[in-house]
Amino acid sequence: MGGGDRQAGHPDLVRVRAHHLPQSGGEAARKAENERIYAPRRERAEKAKTEPATEAQVKYLITLAEKVGKERLEAEFAKVIKGRDIAPRAPRQRCATAAERLTKARARKLITALVGHDLGVSDGSLMRSRIQITMAAVARVPLKM
Repeated sequence: MGGGDRQAGHPDLVRVRAHHLPQSGGEAARKAENERIYAPRRERAEKAKTEPATEAQVKYLITLAEKVGKERLEAEFAKVIKGRDIAPRAPRQRCATAAERLTKARARKLITALVGHDLGVSDGSLMRSRIQITMAAVARVPLKM
């Protein structure tokens, strides 16, 4: 078993050393293109983690909270802020006050969770359900020509 090292205490196990080959021109070009396309998105995502929720997000969260109910809002809010430095909702705190403390990214996550609950679907099928609902709505609306 050439090229490997025997691991201490285990004569049958062999650790093989990985040899890294230099990147081909195509791989380097792909990485450069990836960086050019996705770098702005990564920067926006990083800023969204610290910027406060927008006024539109807060307004939409208030609307969703009325639809899904207080208990569901509190449960989803607790999931969204878990592990973050955002304080949990106070017992009788208004939805708007709690929503204003969220960052853009956390507000977006809470909206997605509440919309999924409102539609009665799981996170995995949320996009498919939105498309089906949109298609159904379009099919029922007669086209004006």
